[in-house]
Amino acid sequence: MKKTAIIIFLLLLLTGCSKKEICGEVISVTGNGPYTQLTVRRTDGRQTQILADDSTIVYSFSGIDQSLLSGELLRPMITAYELRRHDGAWLSERICVESVQLPEGYTLSDGTELTVRRDYHHTIYITPDGTEILLEQEPIGPGNIHTGGVPSLADLPQTAQDAITAYYRELGLLYNLDEEIEKIYRNYLETQDKSSFQSRLLAQDICPTAASEKLIWFGAHVTLPLDNGLHHQTSIHTIFDRQTGDIVDPASLFLCTEEALIRTILDLSGMPDTELRREMETAFRFDYLEFNSYALDVSFPAGSLPSQNTDHILGVHYEKLGSILHPWAIPTLIQ
Repeated sequence: MKKTAIIIFLLLLLTGCSKKEICGEVISVTGNGPYTQLTVRRTDGRQTQILADDSTIVYSFSGIDQSLLSGELLRPMITAYELRRHDGAWLSERICVESVQLPEGYTLSDGTELTVRRDYHHTIYITPDGTEILLEQEPIGPGNIHTGGVPSLADLPQTAQDAITAYYRELGLLYNLDEEIEKIYRNYLETQDKSSFQSRLLAQDICPTAASEKLIWFGAHVTLPLDNGLHHQTSIHTIFDRQTGDIVDPASLFLCTEEALIRTILDLSGMPDTELRREMETAFRFDYLEFNSYALDVSFPAGSLPSQNTDHILGVHYEKLGSILHPWAIPTLIQ
């Protein structure tokens, strides 16, 4: 019994002398002999002292860690790992800088100044009362992104890589940040219970969606917030020559006219002879085609069909389209 009590005491002692991690905002940085002391305000409001020495690894996934211990970063949020007690503080073996406030804020049209923070994935916009209203995701692609069964940008010849990269660099962002953030802030002001407001997301990612031996398709997908707090995604699809990176006209992929194409797709998808079908035949554009690995989709955006107030998508598998598609225009999968 006595031996058991001693073991329990030692376990409790060890638990009290080590801690897995501490998260919070650094509110001061001071030198303390061989240590740098960080005063951290945790999420529950308590303050904790974190120590770093020459062996402490300081890092970030967004390149904002270099000046943490010199006190140059503005209101950094950190996570300190692998902690042990030392002189009433916690000595950390490694510290990750999660986010930092940027020196420049964002001024709305009515003069309201938003605080702006940066983390690995996002630029974060915060109201004067501390509410996060927008996460703007760092744009993704066209490089360093993969789709199962489809070649990536890096798999293409350098000439094609350079041409496709230049095309999307010139295309830029497919949303207007100023317009979106003004709309989001109006939504925030109209929300009676401000604590219930959910942060909105702005995002753009560019990824390959399909490929044949001759062609590769990329889709630029944009996520936009709606007034009701939901989000909507729009897409722009572009076809490139796999060897040169030249843009390919979608009309050149087909053995029939635009009118015959949409009629064939509607027939194959089982669309009956209704007013909606006639609206689709009238509204159809080659821009609405989305080549994916297994099927060709036609995506009618909200507003393009008079009887519909949302997006309307229908698709047909490629094995049904052999009579209207050139063989070199039919996507294949990497095995």
